Amino acid sequence: MTGLASEGPAGRGHARGNGHGGCLLALAELLSDLRTRPRFIDEPPSCDDAGRASTLAQQAGLVLVEGLGVSITRSGEDAAKALDEGDLDGFSMALRAHAPYAAVLDALGARGRLPRSRIPAGAFGAGMRVTPREAVALAWMAVGLGQAYTGPGSFRDGSARPDAPTVARAVTDAFDALAQDGLAKVSDMIPRLCAELRMSPWALARAIPDAVASGALSHLDMSPAAGGPVDSRDRVLAMGERGWELDPVPLDRFHLGQRPIFTIARRATARGG
Repeated sequence: MTGLASEGPAGRGHARGNGHGGCLLALAELLSDLRTRPRFIDEPPSCDDAGRASTLAQQAGLVLVEGLGVSITRSGEDAAKALDEGDLDGFSMALRAHAPYAAVLDALGARGRLPRSRIPAGAFGAGMRVTPREAVALAWMAVGLGQAYTGPGSFRDGSARPDAPTVARAVTDAFDALAQDGLAKVSDMIPRLCAELRMSPWALARAIPDAVASGALSHLDMSPAAGGPVDSRDRVLAMGERGWELDPVPLDRFHLGQRPIFTIARRATARGG
């Protein structure tokens, strides 16, 4: 067991913890610090976010505690490098060495969704002991790493990473199903695409530009437009100006470069021969 506290839902704007993501932020900061210098402790980990992060890192084999010294392992170095590169998938893979976290991901993958209020012990394989409180906290960690996302009353699997042609076909199908007068809102398309592809909104936002770059969506016009505040339900770990933070994941837009895309239209057929 990790001793993780139950995490809560994210709101708007950036966050430094305060419930949802506090342990995840502390874990990122711990690994970043240990890459530059060893750390010394003069008492056992407490029950705060830093203590929980230290315990999880030890159990995942990312750090080594010897006496009063804490140092990063080779696996921890790889995990920290993945973080530096914005590779949340790689960091999550490193955390799978922590058996309860792996069990939560596997349960999400097998079932598709888990209840947010209380995840029953029966969701996990035989012999795996994960308390309902710990399971919810680890599911929120999966959300913060882009491996899952939240819907009404549930955590949903978002760990699939289909290739660009598959994403392009799904985008086209969603557009055809949702477009009115040749125009579809991205806010209507994202929930459908996440459910169909089993991708988190964070992963989908990274995959659509690749599908566009492949040329498979050239029949659709994705013109940038100005927008208001981000409509977001979940946050993911990211490096900000003041260190690690939790960034809101938009549900009403994606970006091509720095350009926000809110609507998609069918591209007019070129005239002439």
